[in-house]
Amino acid sequence: MRWSWRIGSLAGIQIFLHYTFPLLLLWGGWLQFSVQRSWIDAGVGVAFAGALCVLVLLHEFGHAFAAKRYGIRTRDITLLPIGGVARIERIPENAKQELVVALAGPAVNVCLAILLTGTLVEAWLFFGMIPYESIASAILLNLVIVNVCLAVFNLVPAFPMDGGRVLRALLSLRLGRPCATAIAARLGQLLAIVFAILAVAYFHQPLWLMLAVFVFIGAARELQMVRVKASLAGLSVGDLMQTGSKTLAPSDNLRDAMNYAVLSRQRDFAVVEDDQVVGVVTQRALFSGAAMSGTDVQVRDVMYPDFPVTEPEEALEGVFLRMRNEGWPMLPVMKEGRLLGVLPGEAIREFLQPHNSPNPNGPA
Repeated sequence: MRWSWRIGSLAGIQIFLHYTFPLLLLWGGWLQFSVQRSWIDAGVGVAFAGALCVLVLLHEFGHAFAAKRYGIRTRDITLLPIGGVARIERIPENAKQELVVALAGPAVNVCLAILLTGTLVEAWLFFGMIPYESIASAILLNLVIVNVCLAVFNLVPAFPMDGGRVLRALLSLRLGRPCATAIAARLGQLLAIVFAILAVAYFHQPLWLMLAVFVFIGAARELQMVRVKASLAGLSVGDLMQTGSKTLAPSDNLRDAMNYAVLSRQRDFAVVEDDQVVGVVTQRALFSGAAMSGTDVQVRDVMYPDFPVTEPEEALEGVFLRMRNEGWPMLPVMKEGRLLGVLPGEAIREFLQPHNSPNPNGPA
């Protein structure tokens, strides 16, 4: 994921830390340091923020494993200062499945809170560790509180948090998915505005303001996505693919390729050699390559040799989501190893503009 460090993987799921994540560690350290101006306290605060990171990660793995139960793969999990994001291939269309996947994350935090509470009670009974009379018992109690807060907070009915998906799933059972999404998204945006007002007027906490912006944008994107899916429903790749597009050869130089891109306004190209598609190259890659290495460089030096392809019969909705999630601006359309045309993302976006009605099968 862009703007992130990859720190490892677990169960085939890549784990990333966003570049802004150190802000959470600094915040945790500062909160503890500001009480008694003790660097030891600051270290405890940083460690506690790190423990919070682990709890959020386990929360996201709850979603991932629940999605796997329905055959849905999770690409990666990214940890942000305001929480975590698990990028699953798709949200289940079935309302009951979406409900299970959405509740799995908070359920992990509830289970952890129960487990830690049991550990705290045993420590009190057998070792006399009374909360806040020892560092270990204080940390355990705080982790219990954090898990409860994570579970409750994530169930707030606002996209893109779990509560918004739970609300959408429940409403979908009676109202249908587009209408349910519209209601849940609008409620999420309303709550985001409330969060922002509280952050500025009462709590003076930048973290709350960041969260409000995150919720507002997330709700808008969810509403936009359901409209896109409604517009593309029933269409196949063949309905929007473009035939007769210019192709490039690996031996073409960037000068000629760029000239053609400017004159024809074609953005992206399939690269063909001996009637076989051997790569794809984007307009951005052409101009970036020319800026770095000059225009005499060949297309083979800037093309992407590993690329997905699609077939004309594939559902356009699923292909568009794949292009969006994986960042491909164009896909070659193939049939039995033969290039039939290309599917530019720009063509899909142009199609969606007049079709992206603000009120598809439900209130906006």
